[in-house]
Amino acid sequence: MQSTMRKGALLAGAIAIVLATPAAARTADFAHPHPHAKEKARKLAHAVHKVVRKPPVKHAAFAVTYTGEASTRASSFNSGFWLSGGSIDGAATLRRGLGLAANFTVVHASDITPGTNAGKTTIVFGPRFTKDTTEWVRKGGWIHKGDWFKKMPPSQVFVEALFGFAHGFDGAFPEGSSIYSTAGSSAIQLGVGVDVTLWKHFGARLFELDYVRTGLPNGAADTQSDLRLSFGVNYRWDAPSEAAPKPGTSSALPDTDAGLPGLSAMPLITVIPLPPPPEDASSAPAASAAAPASPAAGPAASAAPLK
Repeated sequence: MQSTMRKGALLAGAIAIVLATPAAARTADFAHPHPHAKEKARKLAHAVHKVVRKPPVKHAAFAVTYTGEASTRASSFNSGFWLSGGSIDGAATLRRGLGLAANFTVVHASDITPGTNAGKTTIVFGPRFTKDTTEWVRKGGWIHKGDWFKKMPPSQVFVEALFGFAHGFDGAFPEGSSIYSTAGSSAIQLGVGVDVTLWKHFGARLFELDYVRTGLPNGAADTQSDLRLSFGVNYRWDAPSEAAPKPGTSSALPDTDAGLPGLSAMPLITVIPLPPPPEDASSAPAASAAAPASPAAGPAASAAPLK
């Protein structure tokens, strides 16, 4: 797998260099290669391989939610109506909680006035900041330091500022002396939300509260400032973290026995004690003669020379 990824990275680096070089210079380089071209290709391939081997995405989240949006009629600011629909939301955290997010939402309302409907689609994307609040919640936060807080599931809070465009449909959008059933404008979505992981990677989006501003024509100020509330299910993926090497082991060499139970705990070198070498035949009688020493003689008798 590693060799395949390395070959792919080398190929991607070579293609990038070829595409970035003009045709005339490319022909000259093939005829007379630049002395530093190989080094540049190696560095580019190394950078691509590093990104492939260690992707910059730390966390990723995907959510499907039910969405309700509160709006008001242009002719009467005292009378509001609700649009309901759904949203698909995706985000990737890159570094220190900062990342990118995208949101696709479709909402619709029927008979906001007799015989008049309203529908809106928004597609927005932009930066999002995500904060993992698991440890803060399990410690009780500022509410209460009870033991049941220690069993709370992992949770994350995010804030975002997304920008894109809106498309109005199935409505009445006046422009001059004409009324159209569809219209388009820019869109801004500012919001905050809370995600909770319940089982493995799956969880719930407890809520997401957004301020949505669009500029669809309405015969008045041609602006809409709506509040949007969403909740649903989400899926969260976390990049695997590099495990720290165990004490006394080297991280330079891979653990080839990691998949075999019991072998990783065995020492690499086993010392087996060898039997003592056999005694010389010439010294055997002398040793046997010196062995039967009388215990009563004491150390002096055993130390006396033999006659």
